[in-house]
Amino acid sequence: MHFWACAIYTPERHIVRKIRYSFAKSKISRRTGNGTEKIKHRPASLHKERTKAANLQTLLNKKDHETRLEKEALESLVAKLTTELDQEKREKEQRQNRVKELEKQQDAFRETIQKCYAAYQGSAAKGNQIH
Repeated sequence: MHFWACAIYTPERHIVRKIRYSFAKSKISRRTGNGTEKIKHRPASLHKERTKAANLQTLLNKKDHETRLEKEALESLVAKLTTELDQEKREKEQRQNRVKELEKQQDAFRETIQKCYAAYQGSAAKGNQIH
């Protein structure tokens, strides 16, 4: 039984080649690029295990990428919300300061009116009428 695999990554040479595997009597025969065959005594399930491990690693990398994207999206959302919250706090403080200023102006105006009224009362008591 032969199995042709195209574009299998060989980590020892860091290149991609066409490799022919023969799963007979727990041996894997590999035909290299120059045509010679090397027989390695390995269990036939090793290729399946490697493929399964590579698939799992691909899934893990995909999940890591997705979680990284979700994390970045959440961080940007948190940053946006904190800036909005800070802006609302600043606006609230500005409104409170404006209210305090208006209250001070109102108190000063009240005091001025009271002084004027007292002066009017005093002059009216003396008999000087203001016409």
